[in-house]
Amino acid sequence: MSAFIIWLMVSGLVMIALYAVYSLLLSGQRQPAFNRTVLVLIYVFSFSSLFLFSLFEPGYDADGSIRVVGISSFSTSGLRSAGMWLKALLAIYLVGATVMFMRRLWGQICLMKIIARGEKIFRDGYTIVVSDDRSMATFSWWKYIVMNRSDFEEGADMVIAHEQSHLAARHWIDLLVADFALIVQWFNPAAWLMRDELKDIHEFQADERVVALGYDRQAYQLMLIGKAVGRRVSFVGNSLNHGKLKRRLAMMTAAHSRLTVRSRALLMLPVMALLAVGVNSVYGKEVFGMIDRVVEFSDAKTVIVGLDEPDSPIYIVDGEEIESSAINTVDPSAIKSITVRKDQSPNGTIYIKTK
Repeated sequence: MSAFIIWLMVSGLVMIALYAVYSLLLSGQRQPAFNRTVLVLIYVFSFSSLFLFSLFEPGYDADGSIRVVGISSFSTSGLRSAGMWLKALLAIYLVGATVMFMRRLWGQICLMKIIARGEKIFRDGYTIVVSDDRSMATFSWWKYIVMNRSDFEEGADMVIAHEQSHLAARHWIDLLVADFALIVQWFNPAAWLMRDELKDIHEFQADERVVALGYDRQAYQLMLIGKAVGRRVSFVGNSLNHGKLKRRLAMMTAAHSRLTVRSRALLMLPVMALLAVGVNSVYGKEVFGMIDRVVEFSDAKTVIVGLDEPDSPIYIVDGEEIESSAINTVDPSAIKSITVRKDQSPNGTIYIKTK
């Protein structure tokens, strides 16, 4: 459990830091394909943060046979109180993650119902689903383009071309990754901002492709303005009406970003290095070690060891601390193993495990 909590913390920090660099240096540039790749890589780096960073060494035996924390500055009551707070926060986190998962699942169920009930028109490589719900905006997901009947009967070729662009670029895969990040990191504002940014980039890419196909730019912009009013938008798929309309119209007329602008993404490398140094620093190890100690104590497998007499080590026999004067009562033939730790008290700690 402690590893999962630490992963949440580190992955969240990585996501916030890298998205901050992206937002300051790359967002708003007309390079949607490149920006899409950068955002996807931020997700990858965030999710794999524990593999990229070597975090901390546990303060107990690696085989797990004895769980001992030898930190005298923490009392049993202090660890118990910290454990209660940690469990409360974890419960709140699990409730939030469950709500986000159910929200995503319900959206998927609603989408599949719309597809199942709609009239299907099969085209080369994709399917148009015509719905009688005239208040629903056109959107695409996987291999489906869902349109209301009025849009379809008007012969909106530009609308279909726009949604075909989403399907060809497989934007729905990006949204699955973004939704997973929202479920796991629902408390992280960067996860929400990245999903919105990713959906905007999808629209920029689709807009560029429609214009590249030869459709009149001004006619297409007028169509976007007309479709953006009074339509209910799907939050699962890519919708024609998604995104800040003013930003999309401006992006279509903006100059393409120069190649040198893309080099700004290299600044994420030193940010990653600083994060790696930070989590592996003395303070980082102390924080993560504290979390690990609290979790281990909460599992009722940990023995809290205080400092003994200044001139003698601490003796732990089968998980129980004994007085140094009683060590002679232990039968040598009954001893299975002896472990000496010099880092847990001024005079060391000796763990004795009997057969």
